[in-house]
Amino acid sequence: MQSQKFIKKEVEVIDKGQITLPKQLREKLHIKKTDILILEELPGNKIVLTKKEDIDPLDKLLEFIKTMPKIDLSGAWEEVKAERKKDWREDED
Repeated sequence: MQSQKFIKKEVEVIDKGQITLPKQLREKLHIKKTDILILEELPGNKIVLTKKEDIDPLDKLLEFIKTMPKIDLSGAWEEVKAERKKDWREDED
């Protein structure tokens, strides 16, 4: 198994909250001008940056699901049960 080498560097926040990502990190992660990074705040004053194209497909699916209209699942389940009862009655005849 290949070992991972992680980069940890201090960066200074300058005007307008800007930081410069170290060149070594940009090259390793293939981050270039105009790439979009997602910033997430975590507990304990932690920040995570994720390159947009590297977002987990399941996260993309979850975001899509959040945009879908709400469905009354209890009503749908009642319809399924009623349909099953109807089928069972027809099978008994």
